[in-house]
Amino acid sequence: MNKTFRLDYRPLLGSRPTKFGPSNYKDLISISVNGVVVESFDLSSVITGYSVEKPIVLNANGTNTIVINLQQILGDDVSEITGTTEFSPVKDSLWRVSNTYDWRQVSDDKIKQIDNILKIDHEGFLFKVNDIVINQVDKLEAGALYSNSIMNNWDTINPLVFTYEEFGVTTKNQKFVTSFSYQIK
Repeated sequence: MNKTFRLDYRPLLGSRPTKFGPSNYKDLISISVNGVVVESFDLSSVITGYSVEKPIVLNANGTNTIVINLQQILGDDVSEITGTTEFSPVKDSLWRVSNTYDWRQVSDDKIKQIDNILKIDHEGFLFKVNDIVINQVDKLEAGALYSNSIMNNWDTINPLVFTYEEFGVTTKNQKFVTSFSYQIK
């Protein structure tokens, strides 16, 4: 099934810096759909937002997998955070969607170091499918694996929209929210 993958990254509210930290700090992101890389960019260099559309091929009768790999790099030190979304048809227009947000390779010291660079006191996230929250964590923890799933109606004609929202409080007690949305249309 030929479709279009659309990605939108936007700061929504608050003062989370989008170009920050020492020159040897990078937030590299790579996105793949069913094992094929569709986009890679340096999130730390994005100033106002980022959008892109790419053609993709989905499996109409089996599992489809979107993997978002974030490498936070400070000098020679690298930590990886991976978000995996799987969706597969169950019956007619009913699809099973699961999401995993993997922080198992991130240490407590690394979180403190990155939070210091980003001037963040604490950070949480939520994951939505077509505006339905299926996973929400108010404070992310080192070494954790967050996952959940939902049965969702999708007719394969209208867009299927997935959204990560990261939210929290800066060291100056200001709230921030950023949105990382991707859709199949």
